[in-house]
Amino acid sequence: MIRLKITLVLLIILQQILSTSIVHAKQKITVSLTQSAQQVWQRQQVLITLKVQTDDPFSRLEVDDFSKQGFSITPFEQQRTELNQQTTLTLIWAVFPFVSGQHTIELPRIRYRPNSGRIQTLKLQDLSLQIRKLPIYVPPTMPVGKISLQSKWSESWLVTTKNLLEWQITLIGKQLAKQTMPPLSRQLVSNKSFEILPLQTINKALQSEDGITHQRSYTIPLKAIKNGLLNLPTLEVQYFEPTTGTLQTTRLSPPFVLSINKLILGILLSLILIAAVVLLFYVIKVLKHSLKKSAKRKLALQQLKQATSYSQIKNALNQLALAKGWEENLSLLQFTHHWEGKSRNTLLTDTINTLQSQQFSKASNKEIKNIAQKLWKILIEKS
Repeated sequence: MIRLKITLVLLIILQQILSTSIVHAKQKITVSLTQSAQQVWQRQQVLITLKVQTDDPFSRLEVDDFSKQGFSITPFEQQRTELNQQTTLTLIWAVFPFVSGQHTIELPRIRYRPNSGRIQTLKLQDLSLQIRKLPIYVPPTMPVGKISLQSKWSESWLVTTKNLLEWQITLIGKQLAKQTMPPLSRQLVSNKSFEILPLQTINKALQSEDGITHQRSYTIPLKAIKNGLLNLPTLEVQYFEPTTGTLQTTRLSPPFVLSINKLILGILLSLILIAAVVLLFYVIKVLKHSLKKSAKRKLALQQLKQATSYSQIKNALNQLALAKGWEENLSLLQFTHHWEGKSRNTLLTDTINTLQSQQFSKASNKEIKNIAQKLWKILIEKS
């Protein structure tokens, strides 16, 4: 009986081993290993990418620590993508060589762990990398990659002295090692126009298909200490551009800011307010005067249009002259000269002469009305 039980247990264990082997045999994985460049400068980024394609959606990769003397290596987070019932597991390392010469890179132990079945240790070939020595004029601390600067000034262009202000600057380093990120604190120092308080910095690393990007954000509290232009510094960072093999300089111009004492600012604002009030009263006065003259001119033209006698026409012309700001009780000849100015109007002169000839005649109302209508048409065009 005991022998029978032992035999059954052994059969069950053997069955499990066989089933595991069968599952493992059915699993197919494809491994590809690439590097972004075969030859680079010292401190230039190289991306090493490992992709494992499998039909097991629950599989994963286990990776040992990756390090090599004379190199700075930053691992990316493991990526998983699924397409057409195939799962691709991706590992990426950003490698920064600090020593020149021919080097062989041996990857760390990487194990493929399926959802079920035996764990496999991937057999990966060593990588070869030729490191070019940087030119002698490139200092050991100079970044190799791409540097850019961004600025944010949330304050106004006009600030008051002794008031706490804030200036934000972001240093962006693309495809360069973290330890070569250049410091800006040496360029951010107090001078005669402002005082800088202790800086606050935040470091962040971003990962993308192009590699690693480091961001260092500076929050700079400062106070203006004198009136005039706030002489904020122009920031400069020099770096080695590996694609062209040349030195580049990025510059950040400071914002235009004026500082002024609170008391002086208050006096200036008061003077500006007074000047604005005076100007407003003047504009209102001119506007009222203009509207009044326009109303008088409109009324005089209306009276001229409705005139039925010589005296009504003469009175309407007198009111029109007053609306224009001319003398009162002008003669018809004087009115003509004022109205014509430098340009002679033959039709106006002839009509005025016709009106003058009717002053002591017994002209009919129809003739007077015709003269008034002619004058109205001539004068309304020039009003």
